[in-house]
Amino acid sequence: MNKGSEKTVKYDSKRAHIVLIITFGLYLAVGAAAGKIIGRNHPVPVIIMEQLALIIPAFIWFGLGGKKWDKMVAFRAPENYNIRMAVGVMICVYPLVALINFFTMLFVKNAVENVMPAFLEKGFWVSMLVMAVMPAFDEEFLCRGMLYQSYRKKSVTGGAFLSALLFGLLHLNLNQMPYALFLGFIFALMVEATGTIVTSMLMHFLLNGFNVILNYYLYNTEMYTSDTGADLDLAGLLSDPSLFKEVLIAVIVIIAVFLPLTIVTVYRTFRLNENASWKEKEESDEVLWDDSGGLADNPLIILIVFLIILFNVFCSNSIEFS
Repeated sequence: MNKGSEKTVKYDSKRAHIVLIITFGLYLAVGAAAGKIIGRNHPVPVIIMEQLALIIPAFIWFGLGGKKWDKMVAFRAPENYNIRMAVGVMICVYPLVALINFFTMLFVKNAVENVMPAFLEKGFWVSMLVMAVMPAFDEEFLCRGMLYQSYRKKSVTGGAFLSALLFGLLHLNLNQMPYALFLGFIFALMVEATGTIVTSMLMHFLLNGFNVILNYYLYNTEMYTSDTGADLDLAGLLSDPSLFKEVLIAVIVIIAVFLPLTIVTVYRTFRLNENASWKEKEESDEVLWDDSGGLADNPLIILIVFLIILFNVFCSNSIEFS
């Protein structure tokens, strides 16, 4: 490929990290301003503005340089069989996510459930838009699109983990961070296997959408209570031998059944795409990927340190990502 060609776009992880820093700064500024002007008692418009802030810097960057954003973030239509595999992976992953969420709730409150009623009272479709549709597009565009695509030429495994780590830290709370880290890694592997972030967008939407449907159903029944997101009683769990034994057995069964199923399904997705037609299109994409050096750079280190500081300050107060 001719590096001087006008059709060629240069892209690397350092540029992606700089855009991410700008994005996160805008995200915090928009959230703070909207929270003061509109008020946190009206979370729907605040969250919508925050979600839009996640993609504005990247789209401006892509637009100003005339960059082929769809190729740079691997935004292409998935094959039908990859859609089926994505659904299968999410079915396998969901019990594991629920298990991780259960363990974090032994120490902290459920961050999503604490604010879910504020969205549900606005109606089903508003809840689905704010909690499922927008996060699935915005967060995947940012983390599995702009970030992971800038890493994968250097290291698929390292890039999957780093994009997942940033995805987890960006949640800024201890409840969501562990399962976001796990999900982020699975999402990145599925993007690598299928060649498109539409796959992870679909998986993200299915996970969040199912939670919205479940909570909306409970919200309209007597089963929904205001303390749904309260801490689990760790002391009570440990002091009751029979209860502890039942929980331990359930944990072992979930891990023993669904973790291997997840691994096998992801592996099967890679195998199905060994000779996929989208790989030829990817090779013809006129994007010059800079695969020199490692994954870490100064902007990344600065961002991670800043996120860790914010994480320690706000870990019990926010649901920054969904």
